[in-house]
Amino acid sequence: MAKKKSVNMSVFAYWINVISNLITAIKKLGGTEEALSRFNDQNIIDAVAELLVGKIVDKTNDLKLKLLTVLKNVITVTTSSFSKSLFTSGPVKYYIWDNFQNWILSKASEVIPAYTGTIKSLKLTKNMNDSEILSEIGESNIFSIDEVCAIFKALTERQPHGESGDLLNNGYANIIYVRLADKSVVPARVYWNSDNRSWNLVACQFDDVDAWNEGRCVVVRG
Repeated sequence: MAKKKSVNMSVFAYWINVISNLITAIKKLGGTEEALSRFNDQNIIDAVAELLVGKIVDKTNDLKLKLLTVLKNVITVTTSSFSKSLFTSGPVKYYIWDNFQNWILSKASEVIPAYTGTIKSLKLTKNMNDSEILSEIGESNIFSIDEVCAIFKALTERQPHGESGDLLNNGYANIIYVRLADKSVVPARVYWNSDNRSWNLVACQFDDVDAWNEGRCVVVRG
């Protein structure tokens, strides 16, 4: 019994040391107690576990994809809360179309809550309309207005000048489905406009276009 207890204590001491080193590294990067508390989020735990194992775990089986294929399986998004008035602040140049402004940005909370989670991007393998896409990804992958604002701001700030990254930067739409204040669902999209060097933010009516073209991207929960 004493030997077994010694082994357990050795393993325990090892993980205490790992956690201590991790906390030290986070603090060196300017991390706060709020940042440390996010490690209790299951999405973060899963992402760290996948990193340590050295492979990305395919979680797409739950989606039962037929006409969509995985583009990026794990995209970690972590934001602090921020004032809605600061949405367009920072290094990114935006062109915001009226429907995105009126339906989404103007209806967001005055202080958009912090967002922590993983998302993934799926690519259309053929032209598809909104009904076809939503039938594959399901209503659990409809985001709130605040979530969309946080995610779009975070991802575009990683590619402020149209660099390669998690968002398509070739002019193709990165689509996310959002539930509006009136409970209707619409597709919102962000795409890089190389002519005016800006990220364009657009929203349109559900099934308002004939189809989204092959190669476009849909953002879902990780």
